Amino acid sequence: MDMSTLSMTRKVELYGRFSIPYVLLFFCLILDVVSFGSLAVQESKPLLSFIVVFYWCVYRPTLLPLWLVFLLGLFIDFINAYDIVGLHALTFVLVRSVIADQRKLFIGQPFITIMLGFAIVSMAFYSAQWGITGLLSGHAYSFMPLLLKALSGIFLFPLFFLLMHMVHKLLPVRI
Repeated sequence: MDMSTLSMTRKVELYGRFSIPYVLLFFCLILDVVSFGSLAVQESKPLLSFIVVFYWCVYRPTLLPLWLVFLLGLFIDFINAYDIVGLHALTFVLVRSVIADQRKLFIGQPFITIMLGFAIVSMAFYSAQWGITGLLSGHAYSFMPLLLKALSGIFLFPLFFLLMHMVHKLLPVRI
């Protein structure tokens, strides 16, 4: 379908549909950077934007180009004032690259396989952050907060998967 031959209302509808994944990503990003309650809650709060990045890298990787994932990671680092600026950008880009390259393994698989893949990638994501932080700072940090983040993200994955699957059905197959 050629965009130049579409009516103005159809173009607005398509742009509206394609904006939904970005609105969802932005909403999750806001939830990622807002502090909730106690330090214990904050330490176990997963990166919801990571769940969104994983889903779209499997099912529609063209929606999340590398530069967008990189900027997303930098935004998280700057807003949260992390000591190592670029840590999330690096790990998000690595995850996006690996998942987009290996997405054929996920396509057509049952949900439990997708969830297991997310669990493995999530543990690798947080382990990489823990290892890089430890290497660059010269300190041995506890892995427990990152393990709690990974486990809470795995626990929330089915809910977000369902939400993003519904959004995915709204997207046209081709423009």
